[in-house]
Amino acid sequence: MRYKISTQPETTRQLIIRSLRLYGFAFSKVILLALALSITNFIPELLGFITNIDVFYTSSLLSSQRFGLLLAYVVSLLLFTAILWRIRCLIRHAHETVEDDLKIALKKIPSILIAVIVQAFIFILASLATVSFYTYLLQHHGDFIFSTNRFLNFIMLLFFSLPFLFNIFITVLFLFYLPLILTENMGVISSLKQSANLVWKKWWRTLLVQAIPLVCYLAILYVINRHTVIKIPVDFFLPGTPPTLLAVLIHLLLLALFIPWVAATLLVQLRDLELRKKLSP
Repeated sequence: MRYKISTQPETTRQLIIRSLRLYGFAFSKVILLALALSITNFIPELLGFITNIDVFYTSSLLSSQRFGLLLAYVVSLLLFTAILWRIRCLIRHAHETVEDDLKIALKKIPSILIAVIVQAFIFILASLATVSFYTYLLQHHGDFIFSTNRFLNFIMLLFFSLPFLFNIFITVLFLFYLPLILTENMGVISSLKQSANLVWKKWWRTLLVQAIPLVCYLAILYVINRHTVIKIPVDFFLPGTPPTLLAVLIHLLLLALFIPWVAATLLVQLRDLELRKKLSP
């Protein structure tokens, strides 16, 4: 069975169906990489059960534990890049080994990490600017901000949520930098610019398509929590009641099952956006 790439722009429903088809087509070839990525992602929880220490919240900023977490993040990024490349090879009917996939991902990881740092720098600048502005407002117009008027309070709440909304906007705008670096050999800045150029004016549609796998993932977590005795915290990166080892293992397997769908959706929509760009005047 062969996977046929799209030759014309498709509707949101068609994109979701196509991403599921690509997911099913590539699943057996990438599931081991996805499982390795999921295990890497859950290293803090697994270490917590072995050592009985919360690695993330009890270590200092420059500790070896924090360095280990940073290394785990880089390895996770490397594995996700290898998954994207593997699926891309399957789409093009190219036969490569997992070792080849990892070599390509390792070659591209420096550029990808620099792109991550550039995005983080943009987030930090935006946060500093908004915090400074809000501090000025609080110092000079505090009475107006903390008004007893409910409508005014609602408006101010929306206003103070702008940094969070801006970060979401930037994340979606630069969403395709990784596959552009990987599959089209773009540099750091050119991949970010091209991603923004493709997503611009199609931001809401991009967000909707990319959010579908996440919504389904959270829905399954909700069903497990609501209808079984197993409690999997959705906010497992935040402090709270530690989950059981069984809950962590089930969460680990569930994440491994969804990672290939996320990668497939990313590649499917990138193809669609590029087709739309070619057809636009």
